[in-house]
Amino acid sequence: MARERIRIFKGLTWKIGLLLAFAVAGAAAALVGFAQFRNSVVELAPTMNVAGRQRMLAAELLGWARMVAAGHDGDRQGLETRIAAFDAAQAALRRGGLQEGHTVAPSSPELEPALARLDRVWEQNWRPRLVTIARGRPGDAATARAVAWVARGDDSLEREADA
Repeated sequence: MARERIRIFKGLTWKIGLLLAFAVAGAAAALVGFAQFRNSVVELAPTMNVAGRQRMLAAELLGWARMVAAGHDGDRQGLETRIAAFDAAQAALRRGGLQEGHTVAPSSPELEPALARLDRVWEQNWRPRLVTIARGRPGDAATARAVAWVARGDDSLEREADA
């Protein structure tokens, strides 16, 4: 009877040990997977920050342009600063580089269509008009056309920056 108990005890010990080994192996595999995921997120964090800043700038640019159009000449420099910041963010997203103290990786091929649409909207519609508002004189015909275009409420820049 004592030998039977020892045999059962050894069998149970081996089975419990095997279960514990599987649990430890599973935990180790989960840790490796988590570490790889964390590293990929850490690499993307600067790019996500720049993209988020760009979305914020897209919304701010409209407000700053309206303030300048309303006659707040002190806001011209703020509008110019935001135009330059948007240009820098767009360049960093396209080609990579240093942005706000962080290294941003160049965009992946999957992002190229969205960045191309944003480039087109920015360069063809928004940037020229915002620069005209920032540098133009009140009452000037070109400034008035740019202000009227911005005042109509086109949300294409924000929409493309969100994409």
